[in-house]
Order: sequence, then C-alpha cells, then structure tokens
Amino acid sequence: MEIGDAAECLFLVLAGEVVCHRSGGDEELMRLKQGDFFGESCLKETDEERQRLANVVAVGKVRVGCLKSSDFKEVCGMRALAPHTASCQLLQPNCNATL
Repeated sequence: MEIGDAAECLFLVLAGEVVCHRSGGDEELMRLKQGDFFGESCLKETDEERQRLANVVAVGKVRVGCLKSSDFKEVCGMRALAPHTASCQLLQPNCNATL
C-alpha cells in the first residue's frame, strides 16, 4: 500500500508483520502484527478522504484478510444484535492485496 492510493478495503493482519511509514521510508510509524488492522481510511465519507495515509510494507511472509468498505458498512447497518459472525464471513483471506 502506498500513500495516496485509493482506500477501498480494511485489512486485518492474519499472520506475519507489516511496517507503516511515510514517504521515504526512513521513519517507521508503527509495526502491525497478527490481529492488528489498517486501512480504516476506507470508511471515510468522501473520495478525497478515502486515501491511504501511509505506506505499508510486509516484513517477510504476511497473510492479510481484506474487508471491502461497502461490505463493512452493510454489516454495520444490520440490527445491533446481529451475530458478529456475519462480519467474519466477509473477510477474504485470499484477497489480492499487494503489500
């Protein structure tokens, strides 16, 4: 993921580790590992706001699940007591995200 790319999915790190940094890559902002997520800018309202705010780079072998923002919003629009498994079914662990 690179700064300025269109943000269309929320990503969950299923295995491995990723590093987030700004342009140039000298300053590490954070490291994310199994159970962490990134890409929440995809949930913003306008196209201008739905852009990647950092570069995300895999550290070795990484597996991520991606949840399209439209699917996330659909699940959140469900009844408050809907089973949480609905959101788990929308995760696509084999998405073709390039890290």
